[in-house]
Amino acid sequence: MPIERKPIKLPEKPKDQEIIVKEKPASQETENELIELEESIRFFTEKTDTDGNFKDITINYVKLINFYKSLGFARYDIEKGRSILVMIENRVISEVSVNEITDKVINHLGRLDYNDYERLNAEMLTNKFYKALGSYFSADKLNRMVLDHFIEINRDSKTEAFFYYNNGYVVCTKDGWQINEYSKLQSYLWKDQILSRNFKLIDFEKAEDYKSCGVFADFIGKVCGEDEERFKSLCSIIGYNLHAYTENKLKATILTDSKISEVADGRTGKTLFCKSLGHMRNYTEINGKDFDPVRDQFKYQEVNIDTQIVHLNDVRQYFNIELLFNDITEGVKVNKKGLQPFTVKLKMIISTNKTIKIQGSSARDRTVEFEFSDYFSDKRSPQDEYGHWFFTDWDTEEWARYDNFMMYCTSVFLKVGLYQTKSINLEARKLLDQSSIEFIEFMEDLKIEFGIEYDKKALFKQFIERYPDFDTPKFKQRHFTSWLRMYAEYSEGFRPINKTEDEVRRGGADYIIFRSKPNNPNP
Repeated sequence: MPIERKPIKLPEKPKDQEIIVKEKPASQETENELIELEESIRFFTEKTDTDGNFKDITINYVKLINFYKSLGFARYDIEKGRSILVMIENRVISEVSVNEITDKVINHLGRLDYNDYERLNAEMLTNKFYKALGSYFSADKLNRMVLDHFIEINRDSKTEAFFYYNNGYVVCTKDGWQINEYSKLQSYLWKDQILSRNFKLIDFEKAEDYKSCGVFADFIGKVCGEDEERFKSLCSIIGYNLHAYTENKLKATILTDSKISEVADGRTGKTLFCKSLGHMRNYTEINGKDFDPVRDQFKYQEVNIDTQIVHLNDVRQYFNIELLFNDITEGVKVNKKGLQPFTVKLKMIISTNKTIKIQGSSARDRTVEFEFSDYFSDKRSPQDEYGHWFFTDWDTEEWARYDNFMMYCTSVFLKVGLYQTKSINLEARKLLDQSSIEFIEFMEDLKIEFGIEYDKKALFKQFIERYPDFDTPKFKQRHFTSWLRMYAEYSEGFRPINKTEDEVRRGGADYIIFRSKPNNPNP
């Protein structure tokens, strides 16, 4: 039975909003002023012999470093003991290599004014550099490019999210969003944060439903089973991951499927969903099958200093989420071969075709789970549904609808936080993934009564007799007992087993007691 959908009311856009379109961020210095600054730093002089004949070129290294800085180069300190080399243009920062610095400096040597020198020219100075490139561009010298002011990166706050486009930056709050010109921005931003498209404001106030908000909004509706509560929940999850504020309690988003099946089918749209966030924020995807949180010290080597979202795509069954607790809350430690380690605080998404065991308050406090409906599958892909490839086949109008929908999701999160709704089949799937279909059948036929003491050993014997395939050296009493606890953990109306109260030993036998969850309508 289809679910009736109500019109989605997006926050009203601010009144009297002025959108100023610019092709690139407003410059703080004109090119002429920059060249004048470069030429004012005379880091070289002619060296002559006693007869006044030209002998060599003398380099003043203090002025040389200032010359490098005048070209926009600087050392940026990430954390104690860890720094990178950057280029700063119009308050936009990008990481650069030694080769990039060398190329730009050599190019500028030909632009300098040599009119005050009788013999010295650009070729002679360039040749001087070529003879000792390793010295002039050594790590010791380049790391002296320290600015006399603090580089403050513009960041999301607790109540605001910033998104950067070619024609301005968008500020999103719980009340809506607006675009501003870059001249109003007082802090710096990373070049990779600027999206290579313009932002166009769309008024969604008259939208009949989320289908009018573009194909991506419609896709979100379908993976939510066209359920308004689940739609609101997934929108808030999108907003949470797009909100690049990491000074609060961080949670990992876990995406799985809602269909109960012994076969991990997948193809429900989880990867496409995650990749969509990469069109808004700096996004890194890591193959979950190869991800080893214990033995692989380079497990996050694809993460960069400006990464904001990392996606562990399709992790293996029985993945231990507890091994990521510190990474989720304190940031991931990145080891890249040949470089100093650094830590990045970011939002983490974990997708799986199975389920992840989330038990205990610590795990629940660090995760938010969401099930995708089975509307999309290997038999019906988004491309089949919409007749085109997402993102690559979009025109400017579809991108505008997508951008504004993502602003809507961010605004939803800033207004209501992470909105969670009742799961579909998550508990049943977890029980199936972590035990077996035979065990579930056995327990259902047992017709458990609350408050009765059940002999664990007797139950185990009954199970083995009914399903002799489990009578193996690897399957022991302790495995079966853990399944009994899982049954209580994931079954509707059951209270999770308290080992102190619900597991007792009497007369040489071990018993387990199943109890009704408080407020259970059918105790």
